[in-house]
Amino acid sequence: MEDDEAIINGIVFIMDMNGATASHLFQMTPGLAKKMTVFNEEALPMRPKAQHFVNTIAGFETIFNMVKPMMSKKQQERLFIHSKIDSLLEHVPLKYLPKEYGGENGSIQESIVEWQKKFDQYRDYFKENTKFGTDEKLRPGNPIDFDGLYVVCGFAKDNLRHKYKPGKYGEDSWFKASTESADVMGVADGVGGWRSYGIDPGEFSSFLMRTCERLVRCTHFNPQRPVNLLAYSYCELMEQKKPILGSSTACVLILNRETSTVHTANIGDSGFMVVREGEIVHKSEEQQHYFNTPFQLSLPPPGHGPNVLSDSPESADTMSFPVQEGDVILIATDGVFDNVPEELMLQVLRDVEGEHDPVKLQMTANTLALMARTLSQNSDFLSPFALSARRNNIQARGGKPDDITVVLATVAM
Repeated sequence: MEDDEAIINGIVFIMDMNGATASHLFQMTPGLAKKMTVFNEEALPMRPKAQHFVNTIAGFETIFNMVKPMMSKKQQERLFIHSKIDSLLEHVPLKYLPKEYGGENGSIQESIVEWQKKFDQYRDYFKENTKFGTDEKLRPGNPIDFDGLYVVCGFAKDNLRHKYKPGKYGEDSWFKASTESADVMGVADGVGGWRSYGIDPGEFSSFLMRTCERLVRCTHFNPQRPVNLLAYSYCELMEQKKPILGSSTACVLILNRETSTVHTANIGDSGFMVVREGEIVHKSEEQQHYFNTPFQLSLPPPGHGPNVLSDSPESADTMSFPVQEGDVILIATDGVFDNVPEELMLQVLRDVEGEHDPVKLQMTANTLALMARTLSQNSDFLSPFALSARRNNIQARGGKPDDITVVLATVAM
């Protein structure tokens, strides 16, 4: 704060994880992560320009995926992970780094000594401030509301291929947006077969979800017709000057808080479920043309149209039903439903009925996503996907490796 240049241009954090262990990672609890995130975004008296993690260890990506959704999109876009120091140099010139990295900016030990001197200089100030408390009721402006943070967790099937982007896990995409009277969330799963044609399946699903989110935030949608939201987004995609080719499943859910009613639209094998008193009271129906070939919105390359499955938004399965205080709402892609049996899901979701603590909700979303990922890689597990294959006279066993996205909420009137 004594450096005018830093105040104007912002600061860059670099965390070197060389020597760190898994036990260090597990100190980052969801509660601590949320508090650090809010402080970083709302209370830090300087502008965080970027945060770089270098020499990351095994397991870091898993923990990191749990923390990222708690951050704003702007902060997520300023996070960078580097398994080696070389890629850091693409963002920070070498001369600005410490001598230990081959730079010209002094040594790390010199920096530590300087900071110790600075803390000693203000020692009395810090000691005096510990004597005082705060009354948040007297703070001007709106209080920071932890309950306003939504919970989401997921994993890309191939972490090496897919670099993290906000609102995406591999070829899966998701969004959540709110208005004065409604909360809207959705997931979409890009059909991976397009990759063999040189088409990125994630672009199609991402465009759908980003457009849905924008339409909600602009209040250009009917809170009782989620299928219209999908239709408008699909039309915008079709009208792009640069075609966004591919196809995707999609599920959108709207909670109208004024009427305590949920409206849903589902195309394909992503979906939702609502849990109340330990039981599933509402659940989406999977839409399949035939085994492992879900309904999907599509825009094929020129000349491929007749050979490509393409369903209209109007073919979506739609539902409307009342909800109650404390109901648990799960919306997820098929990477969850294909790998986690319903009874296991219920065992996890029962624990958060009526729960409004976002930390506990986040831990539950993390548990469900990790469960799906673990079972997807178990070749001996008789997964829901394998059972479905057997019902179609296909001998199969094990989980189905896939991108995984979990969005979780409880109803609070």
